[in-house]
Amino acid sequence: MSKALFEGLIAAFAKASDRQVGSFPHLTIQISYQQLDEEELKRTLAKLTTRTRPVAIQVAGEGVLESPHDPTISHVNLQVKRTPAVLDLYRSVTEAIRLVGGRPYGFSADEWQPHMTIISGKLKPDELEYLVGELADHELDFAFIADGLTLSKRDDTGWAMVAHYEFNKGC
Repeated sequence: MSKALFEGLIAAFAKASDRQVGSFPHLTIQISYQQLDEEELKRTLAKLTTRTRPVAIQVAGEGVLESPHDPTISHVNLQVKRTPAVLDLYRSVTEAIRLVGGRPYGFSADEWQPHMTIISGKLKPDELEYLVGELADHELDFAFIADGLTLSKRDDTGWAMVAHYEFNKGC
């Protein structure tokens, strides 16, 4: 799937509702529900990614997830297969957040539902139906290689990239 297709989906989704938050499609590995030492997390993730190989991501269909912290928010997504490499990355990032005093998702690797968020927000049922229909019109069984990890944080204007780390392609 190309960047152009993602951008096309985002543009189509932007027409559906003025209440959703669009972002470039991403696979959220982990978040912290409390403040943590950002500089220490940057150092920890930099070390982690030097020993992490690129990860194959297999997409298999569309889905909708309810936000774990706000049931009025829905996440329209592409479902990602639960491979050992994806689950290992989840476990490693979760541990990195814990090491620096963060409070990560309460999901174990067995409970976590890997997915690529396309759009999220307080969507009405007809908006959800439209958005999922848009996804259903595309071939959504494809794979790609994730070659890095991005640390982002939310501020008053939305999500901002803090740092990006390339995975070690030679390990």
